[in-house]
Amino acid sequence: MQQLSYSDRSAILEIVEHLKTASPVPDDELLRRVSAFLLAHHAHAGFEHALTRDAIALSNHLRVTRMPEVQAAARAALRYLLQEDDFFRDTMPVVGLQDDAYVLSLALHEIAGLTGVPTTHYGAPHLTDEETKLAESQLERFVEQPRCADEALVSGARAFCDRIRNVAETGYLGRMRRNVELMIQILGQPGTSDAHLWSRGALSYLVCPVDVIPDDLGLVGFLDDRYILDTAMTMIQPQPDPWFRILDETIERWPFLNWLILSAHGTRHPLSEFVIANAALGLGQLGATCGSPQVGVVLPEQGLLPVLLTFIATLGMIQEAALRENASLEFQKGQKVLVDGKAVWIFDGLEMVNDRPMFRLTRYRRMRGVMTPSSRLWPVDKLARLRPTDADRATRGDIVYDMARNPAPIGSVDRLFHSERPIQFGGIKRQILSVANLTRAREIMRGLRLYGERLSDVIPMGSVTHDGDVDIWSQRWRGTEAVLLFVPGLDRACDFLEEGEGGEKTAQLIVDGNGAIARQSVSLQRVCKVDVPVLAITRERDHRDLELLSDRGFEFFEWEHQDLRDLLWPSPNEEANGHCVRTYERRLVSRGLASTITRDIPCEEAIGAYDVLRKLGLLRGEREDPIDELTGFVARAWELMCMLTQSVVPIGHCEALKARVTGGLAALTTVVSASRFMSTEERRLAGQVTETLTMLSDRLQEDNPKAGALAECLSGGSDLTLICHDAQAALETSAYWTSNDARTRFPACHKTPETIPCTAAGDDTIISPAVVVGWLGKRRIPELLHPPVSPDLTLLLYDFELAWYDGLQWACEQARRKRGGRGTRHRLLGSEGMWHQSGAAGTKPDRSGESEVRPAELDDFDDLAAEYRRTRAIAYARSGDVDEPDVDATIHWFANGLYAFLTSKYKAKVVTHLLEATASRDGLTKSEVRRAECQDLSVGDYLLFHRGSDADAIRVTADEILKSPDTRSTARLWQRALRRFRAREGLTPQRVWERLKAGS
Repeated sequence: MQQLSYSDRSAILEIVEHLKTASPVPDDELLRRVSAFLLAHHAHAGFEHALTRDAIALSNHLRVTRMPEVQAAARAALRYLLQEDDFFRDTMPVVGLQDDAYVLSLALHEIAGLTGVPTTHYGAPHLTDEETKLAESQLERFVEQPRCADEALVSGARAFCDRIRNVAETGYLGRMRRNVELMIQILGQPGTSDAHLWSRGALSYLVCPVDVIPDDLGLVGFLDDRYILDTAMTMIQPQPDPWFRILDETIERWPFLNWLILSAHGTRHPLSEFVIANAALGLGQLGATCGSPQVGVVLPEQGLLPVLLTFIATLGMIQEAALRENASLEFQKGQKVLVDGKAVWIFDGLEMVNDRPMFRLTRYRRMRGVMTPSSRLWPVDKLARLRPTDADRATRGDIVYDMARNPAPIGSVDRLFHSERPIQFGGIKRQILSVANLTRAREIMRGLRLYGERLSDVIPMGSVTHDGDVDIWSQRWRGTEAVLLFVPGLDRACDFLEEGEGGEKTAQLIVDGNGAIARQSVSLQRVCKVDVPVLAITRERDHRDLELLSDRGFEFFEWEHQDLRDLLWPSPNEEANGHCVRTYERRLVSRGLASTITRDIPCEEAIGAYDVLRKLGLLRGEREDPIDELTGFVARAWELMCMLTQSVVPIGHCEALKARVTGGLAALTTVVSASRFMSTEERRLAGQVTETLTMLSDRLQEDNPKAGALAECLSGGSDLTLICHDAQAALETSAYWTSNDARTRFPACHKTPETIPCTAAGDDTIISPAVVVGWLGKRRIPELLHPPVSPDLTLLLYDFELAWYDGLQWACEQARRKRGGRGTRHRLLGSEGMWHQSGAAGTKPDRSGESEVRPAELDDFDDLAAEYRRTRAIAYARSGDVDEPDVDATIHWFANGLYAFLTSKYKAKVVTHLLEATASRDGLTKSEVRRAECQDLSVGDYLLFHRGSDADAIRVTADEILKSPDTRSTARLWQRALRRFRAREGLTPQRVWERLKAGS
């Protein structure tokens, strides 16, 4: 969007003033023309929804307000809207209506000042008391006697929806259309319920041309229809979620949210109801109603919302500081300042001129080799146009005293707040602190724009460095103290809050959890002791984070699927594909509509194998100190069990899988036959485990029941994504289902599935229905289910796996109830008694009748296998030279059983963004390998290691070449002896070599 300058604003306001004295047009005719204009000119520039909303609000002021000043302001703004040839011609692409939107918002701001009552709402303007009574009376008559038959009501209602189609993104019009469509559905159902009566009455009012506000006035004439539809919906659904009230109250507190239109890649996107509702949780008086300054927001996925809410909260803090008008600055003589955000001059002190306080600005220019000063004297009330900047910047640029002729662009914040003079950021003494991934936050702030400016240029922001300094993210704000600060972790936030004035200056701390809060539990405890409101944003899948926040007394607001369905989302716009906010919200919409189903796959061999393995696991648990031999057997058997039960191919037709299964069975057989320490009962059960796993393997060789179930899913003909345990399983599965054998064995399959490992099933990866091949582990399954990673998710599960699924769902529900469920909502957002309450606690489904499965055993086996792999890896890592120094390191696991020991200071080379092509084509030349600390790595990240840099790999290769296990020990003894000999004789390594060569 083209930025308006101060001179542009003066020219626009001159046109508006002229229109106040233009030839009068009857108000009714003006309203009709405005409505026709809106219905005809609604395009896709991103701000038309705000323009439509503001035009309706001004139309209503003109209709009901009797104050001449208010009528004049509304009338002039609406006349400007109708002018084709105004500041920007309305037919100009993209920018043609931006001056119209600006004029309408200025008029509403002016009216708010005239009346002293906020006139900005998210929803519709309110009816008068008299209009309300008349509309309700007419509705009651239509409920008793509908205006016409149901067919005619439905036809008229659909004609209404078609009429407002182009402007239905505007808050209340979108709600109207949704209510109408729901009532049409009710009338299409058989029966004579109260819902039918209220639907007929409301639709009768809608199609009636003669009601309280004449419909021929256009969009403003539908205000009474909107009220009646809402009233009827209240009767149909007695406890609607009070989103409109929350949205209205939030907009009343922060009016700038109505005009906050964010753009990216040339596409503009208004704030959705979802973002505004989350902003309500970030209001300055967070926790005032619930008595807790710590609040947790639980989302289906975080995406960019934490960073976006941080920016919005900072704008709210700036607005409140500007309203207090205490943002004056004191400049020092000789200090360099930025004038109107553009020119760099020197503040040359204060002086009195004709008893009037003035300040002097000086600039030096080189003329004929000599630095020549030039000065300007301005009154002190213009100090707000100055901003401190770095002392090393050269003086430059021209300044214009008369704002009507000033070509400097209006600052985005000044335009957003409709400020008559520039906001003075240097006088704002408080700041917002945010814990987030610095790279991601910086990308968002530089990628999104407001009125053509990058968000990093809109307000002073930056990040706290390791040494405590602040790195400002924009050259524009050099020398200005940041009002928004990002830190990479809770520990850094604690240090900042506890040192100096950090705690006193911080108005709010916003934490992007992203599964990392639990790893910084000590820091969270420190943060909670500081007197700063905390807003922690996390996901339901991050169970450990939620438990920790709950233990610290956080109040929770949990977004549920029904909430996402209740909200009004902007209609899809294909041109917005590159807009990160729109992309994130589209994923949320799909999450709200997502469903998960389970398919019970019958297989007696699988149940039998698990039952025996379970008994052996219980027997192992009875030992006070389980022997390594038994632990290793159970862990290997469990891994083989998972390999078999997660297979969706006939094992006999996949050579690599068949070889791994055969090798696993042989290893188990060897352990049983060579066992020295197992008891008789343990050896017997271990033998049964091997036998039952062999029977299961034999069953799956040609007739794999999960393969048959998958074939049924593929027979529908739609695209399908198959989610496997790891990359190796995904490759093997994909190879089989693209083979001739699969097409011959399952001829009804019309589609070949896209097969991916579960680590690749990210938040924005899957848009088609997906199938999970089995229970993929207690850590990975929650990430696939909460929320579902695809619109339609199917789990192929054996009987004992279904018991684990039921146990997980039950545990999640219990944890949600422990956190308060929906019970905390009225304490956070008000409207007590209006939120739907969750029902009574459900009972856990009992599937133990057939296989006597204990769901908790899943965790037992997973933990046992993981600990066994970890122990073996550590034992191997410590099997080297005893003289090697110990190094503190953490084991990191990779796909296919690979691992690495990485120290806390190790900088991993992350290339996920390059391999997944998240960078735009134009930006690939600038893409770089990201270096991240180990604590910042996430499951699914791709890391880059240089070949040959791993000493362990060299050691393994050398051992294979040496063959004899005693060679390395002998070499070590020689090394020690030669070192002692060199030290005793005082020889250099070269001299030792020469003497050895000479045999002396």
